[in-house]
Amino acid sequence: MSSHRLPLNDTRVSLSVKKGDNKELVSQQAKCQQRIKLRMVKEMVLRTQERGDEQAKRIRDHQIGEHASKVATQRIKERKANELKKLDDSVEVLILNQTSSIEAMNVARMLSPRFGQHFTFNSALDLKEEFRVKNLLENDRIGAFYR
Repeated sequence: MSSHRLPLNDTRVSLSVKKGDNKELVSQQAKCQQRIKLRMVKEMVLRTQERGDEQAKRIRDHQIGEHASKVATQRIKERKANELKKLDDSVEVLILNQTSSIEAMNVARMLSPRFGQHFTFNSALDLKEEFRVKNLLENDRIGAFYR
């Protein structure tokens, strides 16, 4: 015997149908159609739920990714700030351990830009200095000496 199934409305299959069996056959077909419709509806509902879940997961992952990058950036900034604070504190300790204030100031100027001398460019002063240097270079006399 073959395991091949024939459709219900196949013309090759002849069924001997009695009057009472006809109603049963119709009601069974209606029930079958109803079960198929219910199964299709359930599958559609499941597919829409799965799509909704996948979309919610994508949105959640995107939000978590954005939040994680912000948190990581903040952590890096905090770490750098802490390292700079530690370096600054170590410079201050080194300055405090110097015996004289001159040595302390020299160490501070060498190690920390905060204590360094701040130079600003002033074009008016620069022009005066440039004129002075040109005059000195053009003169044969420098101080009490001649070239």
